Order: sequence, then C-alpha cells, then structure tokens
Amino acid sequence: MATVVVYSRPGCHLCDGVRRVLDTAGVTYDEVDIDRDEALKAEYGWIVPAVAVGGRLVYEVGMDPAVLPGLLRETEQIRTRPATDGGQSGD
Repeated sequence: MATVVVYSRPGCHLCDGVRRVLDTAGVTYDEVDIDRDEALKAEYGWIVPAVAVGGRLVYEVGMDPAVLPGLLRETEQIRTRPATDGGQSGD
C-alpha cells in the first residue's frame, strides 16, 4: 500500500479537519510539518493541508475533506490496477 503523507503546519484548523477525516476513516498516515523544512515551506506556503499518496498530490486546501477517503481509495485502485496492454502502447 502506498504511503499517505499529510503536509501541515501548527495551528492550522483545516489540517485538524483533514486529520479528523483520515482518523475516522481508519487511514494510517505520516504527517510532515512544512515549517520545519525550508524547501517544503517554499513549495507549499499557505497551501496546507495537502495530502500525497505515494508521492502524488491528491488533496490540497480548498477541497472538501469529506471526499478524501474516496480519493485515497481511487488512488490505491489506480496504483494496483494491472496494465491491460502488457505495458505496450500498440503503436
């Protein structure tokens, strides 16, 4: 299963909401405080919370946190779906 990472910062009430949704859904996640890393702080700025799955951003501030469990399920299905063409483009 791909790693779920929540990018957040202290005092972020929207981040609290995302954590609550993930906890309620039983999703295991790692949390990264962007204020502890200058590169992440520059990349995300005020665009937290953000959630990445397997390194791919799937959620960011402004989205409805209630959709997050569904997005994670969709992402996992895409990741585990076998290729239908054997990995060849058919060209």
